[in-house]
Amino acid sequence: MRRAKWVERARAARTAGVPSLIDGLLKIWFTDGFAAENPPAVRYVRDRFAKTSGEGYALACEALGAADLRPLAASIKAPTLIFCGKGELPPFQDAAHWLHQNIKGCPARMAIASEARLGAGAAAGIRRPHPRVPASPETSHLRNQTGRYT
Repeated sequence: MRRAKWVERARAARTAGVPSLIDGLLKIWFTDGFAAENPPAVRYVRDRFAKTSGEGYALACEALGAADLRPLAASIKAPTLIFCGKGELPPFQDAAHWLHQNIKGCPARMAIASEARLGAGAAAGIRRPHPRVPASPETSHLRNQTGRYT
């Protein structure tokens, strides 16, 4: 996300409150179709944003806007699976591809889910807390001894 977006969100949270941002935030978290169904996951996220302090959210936006952790990518030493949906929003896809190209200290693999955004954007896990990830070389190491994904 461009740094200016974080500044805009912080300003809006302070002046109009986090509820003024909810429609736009839900578009990041969920596909339009999934959000329109208004399932429990969407209601939960909407409710959390509605109750979030404007100042607290603004401070978080400012911290995210100021943070640049890209230099740390080269220091990642653990095998890494970077997972992104094929229909994910472009900034998330760009970040996933950048990370894949810049992890140098260990094997890094990229897995692209073919289902359009899995119904969710950056919060795919909230829609499917126990996803059925297809078995593949990229995901086999995620299974624990019971066969479930960790």
